[in-house]
Amino acid sequence: MHLVVSLTVSESKRLIARGVAQCDAVQRARDRGVIAIGSGTTNAYVIEELTGSPIDKT
Repeated sequence: MHLVVSLTVSESKRLIARGVAQCDAVQRARDRGVIAIGSGTTNAYVIEELTGSPIDKT
């Protein structure tokens, strides 16, 4: 059986962000207080996933 899923741009970015936020390396860095994130809308979603707070993505 095959399944095709179509995601919107924002859904795709959110899915990527959730995966990044759950990465062991990211979790260790967060626990140690050392994370550097560049600008960009996908990175904004990562920040939201890590902090649990919405931010302006414009």
